[in-house]
Amino acid sequence: MAGFFTGSGFSRRTTLYLEETRAWLWAGGGPFQKAGDAVSFEADRLERLLEELKNGFQARPGERVTVILAPELVLEKAVFLPFRQARQVALVLPEELAAVLPDSLEEYRYGFLAPPDDPFPVTAFLAREADLSRIAAALQPGRPRFVTLEPVLASLKAAGRDQVILLIRGGRSHRLALFQKGRFAMGRSFRSGPAEFEERLREERELLLRSARLPETVESVEFNPARELDPDRAGRTRAFPLLPGGGGQNRDRRLAGGLAMTAALLVLAALTIFSTQARRRAEADYRRVDNELRRQKTLAAGADANFSQLMADETAARLVRSDLSPLESFNRFTVAVPENLPLTLEYLEIDRTRVLVNAALPEAGQLDRLVKALTRSGDFVNPVLGELKVDKGLVRFPLTLGLKEAGPGR
Repeated sequence: MAGFFTGSGFSRRTTLYLEETRAWLWAGGGPFQKAGDAVSFEADRLERLLEELKNGFQARPGERVTVILAPELVLEKAVFLPFRQARQVALVLPEELAAVLPDSLEEYRYGFLAPPDDPFPVTAFLAREADLSRIAAALQPGRPRFVTLEPVLASLKAAGRDQVILLIRGGRSHRLALFQKGRFAMGRSFRSGPAEFEERLREERELLLRSARLPETVESVEFNPARELDPDRAGRTRAFPLLPGGGGQNRDRRLAGGLAMTAALLVLAALTIFSTQARRRAEADYRRVDNELRRQKTLAAGADANFSQLMADETAARLVRSDLSPLESFNRFTVAVPENLPLTLEYLEIDRTRVLVNAALPEAGQLDRLVKALTRSGDFVNPVLGELKVDKGLVRFPLTLGLKEAGPGR
């Protein structure tokens, strides 16, 4: 029974908040013992701080130590991705990080937090493997679990608030973190001495609000981990772990990324083939219609009729005008259609007074653009749009256009 209350029969819950030159340690007892007051450590650099920590804290075998890394020990990278699902982010994030890091990804452990809304980037947090190894050695024979401060802040300070900016002061580095409805959205880290701290804080806060497109009225709260951190709750926080950046896991993710890239290239090739075939079909349709119109013009020119008598009739004279020929009308129609509009002609009928087409477009919104372009050309009037039908991803429609009579000198 003595072992039960001293913690030797159960793992103690110990919490360590670690900066580059300062540390606060809450060493709790067993499951029914609450953590006591924090013991502070201080040194001029991390290596000496860890020596002080090793001499001042004797961990028990199997003791779980939650190490909360201060912002100055964590490298932060923002990555814009078109999705938020953790599994999808985990597949592509290693390749994204490898492209922006000054060193190899294998020298870091990393984790990420996806914001609650799409406009914000996915934030990746990285800690150097060498620093984590030194920290783990100082805590032996305990079992360290490394987390960043953001998930802890969400449960301790940001809970119940719609929008809040939390300021975390550090020894050499400070951090502003924006939370929305208790979830981390984005943040900014900055280094500053005591003399210029207020000015830098104002500048960084303005940059954070501008990046998030938020007004100046967003509430700001300062958080002091040494005084306000609840070690018992922090130790139970469901924070993400920092994962290894190298090894077989990273190779598997690179392989998954390569397979995804191959699939994307195959889809692109299929779309290219489809586009080429569609363009060839459209060109064939154009040539077929053009040849038919030329044949009709040739037959009309060779007809056995008294040309002088036909010219005496005003209607007949209008019919033989070259600027009102079916071929000329078709040419004007093709010129008036915008070049980058993917119009598919399925049926075309032209006489001396109108043009009737059955056509298709990928989107209904492109119809208005087509009709406006035809009427702006000055050759077509009184457009009448028939019933729209959606079939196989295309919007099919009949369109009738009146031919505008050409003025003198046209």
